[in-house]
Amino acid sequence: MNANKNIFTFYCGVSESENFDLTEALNGLNTLQFQLYHEDDNFKNYTSNIPLNNTHILNLKNSPGEVEIQIEQALRSENVPLETFAILILDIQELINENDPDKRLRLFLKTRELLWQYQIILRDNMKVEERDLKIYGIYNETYNGPVKKQLTQEVSALVMTSNIPLPLRQTIADNPLLKIKFTDIQTNVTKNMELKLPNQDPQSILAEQRDGVMIPALTTAIIYV
Repeated sequence: MNANKNIFTFYCGVSESENFDLTEALNGLNTLQFQLYHEDDNFKNYTSNIPLNNTHILNLKNSPGEVEIQIEQALRSENVPLETFAILILDIQELINENDPDKRLRLFLKTRELLWQYQIILRDNMKVEERDLKIYGIYNETYNGPVKKQLTQEVSALVMTSNIPLPLRQTIADNPLLKIKFTDIQTNVTKNMELKLPNQDPQSILAEQRDGVMIPALTTAIIYV
């Protein structure tokens, strides 16, 4: 077995004197199962195929004549480690029957898309009108708000939320841009400010209850200006 650039290659060995026959060499081999695991604690946050809870796992199976691997959710058994997010189940006899040496099975995981939210905390000396605070998105999205939210008895934030779900990514090439027009109450001078907003942290996913089930809804970040 060899792994290179996310491609796993399996070799079946025979002696030099034998004529290789695929059906005979793999006779009686019905299925091969592999546990696929991750080393990133945030891995399951990046794809909507994987449930955020630890009670379910993915079963990945090949299908006759299909290149794309089929994805099914299944209950996690007790002996499967939490780092394992899927079981790859290969029907070897089906691959033998197809007899296609150039076949490459592919697995596509859908990127999780959630509303992006920024909770903006202004300095005490900044007076801002709602119309003078705007976020320019990176996917042509707009941001609703700001809506005032009391975080603690002393601290409040202006909350702005994207109008459409956006993909979660480990890195982003561009950043949302916050533009603020404010008055410095100490000097009574009007100023303009621009601030690049950070990428959303996948650990900040918040869920809401829908039909009795907690569904991931948005990811949020607190910004101190």
